[in-house]
Amino acid sequence: MEDATDEIYIEILKGHHPDGCFGIMPVKQQAGHWEAFRQYEISIDETDVSAYLIYFLLKHFHPDTTANRNRKLHYADVNTFVYNAEYNFFTYREIEDIVNDIKALLKLMYAAISREDCIQQIDKKFPAINKFGYNTINLAQNMNDDFDLMEAMVDFYQRFMVELLFMMKNCTECDTITIIGPDF
Repeated sequence: MEDATDEIYIEILKGHHPDGCFGIMPVKQQAGHWEAFRQYEISIDETDVSAYLIYFLLKHFHPDTTANRNRKLHYADVNTFVYNAEYNFFTYREIEDIVNDIKALLKLMYAAISREDCIQQIDKKFPAINKFGYNTINLAQNMNDDFDLMEAMVDFYQRFMVELLFMMKNCTECDTITIIGPDF
């Protein structure tokens, strides 16, 4: 989204914003249902999730964890990351893995001596993935396509990591974060 200075800024919204946004928040299973800790919830526009986060979400989503196995999905197969209107559960450990991958990506972006070098290094470290019936996600190609947005991407990734780490540090009664796709 562009602001008054025409600089690109990728938003992370505080709270619940259901229209076209993914919701991300800690949850805890209690008495057969999930208690959402909405005071920590952030929302990210689905186009930004598709552009900057889907690679990491697909890579680190494990359908065989208890929380994901026991989902009662309305729109999709239980064994997949669900894009729309369903809960996708990530343990704090899986969230830490996502954060570590993003840190590694940022390190490559900072160290690159040229655009070509950056894309080449990203391609080596983060090979294309094809999981759960999604089109092949090639992080290096995505980065190449949006290379002119490098500063905005770095800023977004840094803020996203801070939000995830804040949730895990401050919501110690939970060990799971859910990422809920936007409603239809």
